[in-house]
Amino acid sequence: MGPMDSVVGVAFWVFVAIATIGSFWREFAIRREREMTIRKLMEREQQLDSVLISKMLQHQTRIAPDGLLVGGAVALAVGVGLPITGYFVGFVSETSPFYPLLGVGCLAATFGTALLTVGQLLRRRANESEPKHEPFPRS
Repeated sequence: MGPMDSVVGVAFWVFVAIATIGSFWREFAIRREREMTIRKLMEREQQLDSVLISKMLQHQTRIAPDGLLVGGAVALAVGVGLPITGYFVGFVSETSPFYPLLGVGCLAATFGTALLTVGQLLRRRANESEPKHEPFPRS
C-alpha cells in the first residue's frame, strides 16, 4: 500500500461529504426561497390561497418513475452481464473470476429489481392520483 492509496481514499470521502452537504444546502435554500416568497405576499397584504401555500411548502420530490425504471433495467442488465463476462474471462485467465462476478452481478440485479419495483409503484400511484376525464355523453 503506497502513499497514493490513502490520497485516493481521502479524496473519495471528501467527495462524498461535499455531495451530501451540497444536497442538504440545496434543499434548505429552496425552502428558504419559498418561505420568503410567502412572506413577501403577506407583507403586500395580498389574498393567499391555502391550497397554493400548502403546495409550496410541501416537500417536492425529483424522482421520476421513468428514471427509476430505466435505472432498474440498466442495473438488471449489468447484473446479468457480469457473470457472463466472468465465465468468458475464465477461458483466458488462470483463475476464474466467475464466482466473484456472480456475486457482484447478483447484487446489481437485486438493485435493479428494487428500482423496477419502486418505479412501477410510483407510476401506479401517479396514475391513480391523476384526474379521470370522462368523455362527453352523446345525445
